Amino acid sequence: MKINFKSIILFFIVLISFSACKNDANVLEKGSGPAIKPGDWVFFTLTILGDTDTLQVNNNESMLPTVQIPLDPKDLKDNVMKSIAARSLGDSFVVTVPVDSFPPGNPALEGKKMIHYHFRIKNVMDSVAYKAFVDKKMMEMQAISSKRTSFDIKPIEELVSKLTAEFTSNSLKVITTNSGLKYHVIENGTGKVPKSGQTVVADYYGALMDGKVFDKSFGRPTPFQFAVGQGNVIEGWDEAFQLLPVGTKAILFLPSKIAYKEAGSPGGIPPNADLVFYVEVNEVQ
Repeated sequence: MKINFKSIILFFIVLISFSACKNDANVLEKGSGPAIKPGDWVFFTLTILGDTDTLQVNNNESMLPTVQIPLDPKDLKDNVMKSIAARSLGDSFVVTVPVDSFPPGNPALEGKKMIHYHFRIKNVMDSVAYKAFVDKKMMEMQAISSKRTSFDIKPIEELVSKLTAEFTSNSLKVITTNSGLKYHVIENGTGKVPKSGQTVVADYYGALMDGKVFDKSFGRPTPFQFAVGQGNVIEGWDEAFQLLPVGTKAILFLPSKIAYKEAGSPGGIPPNADLVFYVEVNEVQ
């Protein structure tokens, strides 16, 4: 699955924002934790709003954005680091920046007047604690990666082949949306339904209508993650994943107009190709 750089741009554009912002951050809530010290590693959540629309949410407790405060205050070169360094554990603050302070042409900012960056300091570690944290995470990731890379894909291949044949013969019961998306729920999830701007963690198996596989996340060390509803993936995905609760297993049939259209995609997707995706919604953040 291709993903564009819009969400990455949104995340890192905050650095430019703080550098351009002459005012201090607006503290929304004062935390009760200890003050951040030089050398500390700071974990925070970050929600980015374009006016009132959520553009990106980074609040996954297992993958929070992290920065280290320089030991020498002279190395605090930009306002984002200065603002974080002045905070305490639990603090929540927001910075608002006018869109016209950025260079034109960024698709993530089209039609917006103000960008609001909401931070909350979630954890603070000294260097010793941070090293222990990283070592533990590495061991956990290696265990998960080993399990995922030994995944047996054959049952999914057989299921997709079977359901695609039923779909082609009009014997598969599907739900059809106004866009032309057709989907069949194999297993109903009981978790939350993803909302626009949230990060979806999912696994997928993608094929052409003739069964030729062009991409899959099964068997990779980690599942696929993307901010839903933000144009970071094909239209059919943005729509479908806002209909499927966490825990759902489903097969999606996407006409080319909500997939890769007349352009197709390098790696096996020809122009105007209708696509089939088997998906599992693992988590929403």
